[in-house]
Amino acid sequence: MFIGFYFYGLLFLSNVALLLVCYAYLLVLPRSVAAKMITVTAAACTMFVSFYVFHVVGMESGGLIDLVFMTNVVKLHMFAVNYNNAGKLDDPVAGKYLNERERYFAEILRGKPVSFYNWC
Repeated sequence: MFIGFYFYGLLFLSNVALLLVCYAYLLVLPRSVAAKMITVTAAACTMFVSFYVFHVVGMESGGLIDLVFMTNVVKLHMFAVNYNNAGKLDDPVAGKYLNERERYFAEILRGKPVSFYNWC
């Protein structure tokens, strides 16, 4: 956290806000809807921050916060896919189409993350 604030300043709060919003989706929404909303929100935030860095403040400000969001969109998307697949593990119809790798990564996500620390 301290390194993020050191390099990106207060714009790093937008990254923390993205993580909090995605965590709220996990707590409130059904599994498949939460997975879709995490992916859409992460992609939208990345596009907004990239536009802000390249067209509003410019790269001269030293802002590379869009790189943090680009990394997070990949992580959040893969989490969302595995989280959605975890809901299919016990389903006899949808579960039979999951391969061994998908089952391996989905198994740990059968339950919802209980704390924000666990989510991080």
